[in-house]
Amino acid sequence: MRAVTSKVLVRLLARDNGGQVADTEAFGAHGAWVPTLAVVEAMRILEAIYDWPPARQSICLEMQLDHGDLVIQDAEVVSAAVPMGTFDRKLGGRAGAESLETQGRKKGRV
Repeated sequence: MRAVTSKVLVRLLARDNGGQVADTEAFGAHGAWVPTLAVVEAMRILEAIYDWPPARQSICLEMQLDHGDLVIQDAEVVSAAVPMGTFDRKLGGRAGAESLETQGRKKGRV
């Protein structure tokens, strides 16, 4: 089975370069392995460079897990990352994120 890098995964998700997207899809058409590190790096790139919000990243993670041609390393770990937990109040209020600070207050721990 072939493997893909974070840059290939970003190309597949961002779809911002038609030629490279076509090459990426052709490369992985018969199955491709995606290392966990590539998933993490791709999410970081999509956040830092493409300014994707956490909700969009969560949707992408779910799409990767359900993709018929991609095999995600440690898929159960990636799956557990949705929704994302955070102590950042602003981020915790967004779709695809859950405020841990709020959860702690609800349970009387904070």
